[in-house]
Amino acid sequence: MCGRYASFREAQDLADAFAVGDVAEIVSAPNQGFLTAPGDEAGLAGALARLIGDPALRSAIGTANRAKVSAEYDFASTARTCRAIYEAAMQ
Repeated sequence: MCGRYASFREAQDLADAFAVGDVAEIVSAPNQGFLTAPGDEAGLAGALARLIGDPALRSAIGTANRAKVSAEYDFASTARTCRAIYEAAMQ
């Protein structure tokens, strides 16, 4: 969690991506169906085609992602989490 604040903020508009690392945890529930397995080019192409063809869906997913990132990964909550991790490590 620590050091990932910028990544969370950058990911808030994510709509499709390969499901690697923490991506599935970061994106909103409506975005989950657009994550594809690494190397699944056909799956990624399908997700992109669906999103390209549906501006309202893209907007809804973007709104949901921004809300999730703002609520769960804002600077203050990330700072609290990092502090707790560092404090636990120093004991």
